Amino acid sequence: IPIIKGSALAALEDSNKEIGHDAILELMRAVDSYIPQPERPVDQPFLMP
Repeated sequence: IPIIKGSALAALEDSNKEIGHDAILELMRAVDSYIPQPERPVDQPFLMP
């Protein structure tokens, strides 16, 4: 499980780019690489959960 250090408050307030904006981008890269995309049936009608 990847652990990314950062601050959501710093990202919102744009106060410290290293722990704010850059950490959020790194977090999203880690999420995209760690959590697989689910298989979706494309031959069935769309169902809204």
